[in-house]
Amino acid sequence: MTVDQLKAQRKSKKNSFNTYVKRRNAIRDIIKKIDDKLDDDIRDVNKQISNCISELQQGLKGTSKVTTICDAMEDTKEGGTGSGKIASCRSNLSSEVSRCQGRINTLNSEIKSLENQIRAQGGTIYFWE
Repeated sequence: MTVDQLKAQRKSKKNSFNTYVKRRNAIRDIIKKIDDKLDDDIRDVNKQISNCISELQQGLKGTSKVTTICDAMEDTKEGGTGSGKIASCRSNLSSEVSRCQGRINTLNSEIKSLENQIRAQGGTIYFWE
């Protein structure tokens, strides 16, 4: 291959590389926003459940079923993982980040190989190329 052909391939791979980097970063931002928002929402829901339990205990003092009812409400509190659908969505997004990172690594290796071939043929690579 000629230097010009190698440079054209390198340019194409650099464009793909940049596209995958942007996609990976955008998905990472989405995951971060999901995690931050989910934590806030879970905290708010758990606070409301705790408030309901307290009010229920106050309103039903002396009733033998209060403990059973309050225990059942306590079990409805969410942990940090969220619902199954959110966890599945987050998992799919994480998989896409991994796929993009794998493609980024492959393209980076291919770009370096092309650069070595260009230099071996006496070509020069400028930073704007």
